[in-house]
Amino acid sequence: MINVGCHRLCLRQHLLDAGHRAFLDHIEGVGPDGWRVHFFLLDPEGVAVLRDAGLGECHPGDPVAFNAEEFITRRLRQLENTDRLNKPNDWVWFFD
Repeated sequence: MINVGCHRLCLRQHLLDAGHRAFLDHIEGVGPDGWRVHFFLLDPEGVAVLRDAGLGECHPGDPVAFNAEEFITRRLRQLENTDRLNKPNDWVWFFD
């Protein structure tokens, strides 16, 4: 798990360095198939940043074992409750 955490932090840093701060992410362990880091970006241009990071495959995909809609709804509610929903520069979360 520490390896995927390092990859996640590296990908976040690439996004931050490129000026992308409005994103949510989630690590999904998929058993024997490995793991996935899902990024949900407000600015679609951030996909190119993730792809160019060179830390594995980067493509649209569906989660295997978590409800992405529930995850995003919960995060957006948290942003709203902390008065950060309309402040995309304050979206970065450092917890799951």
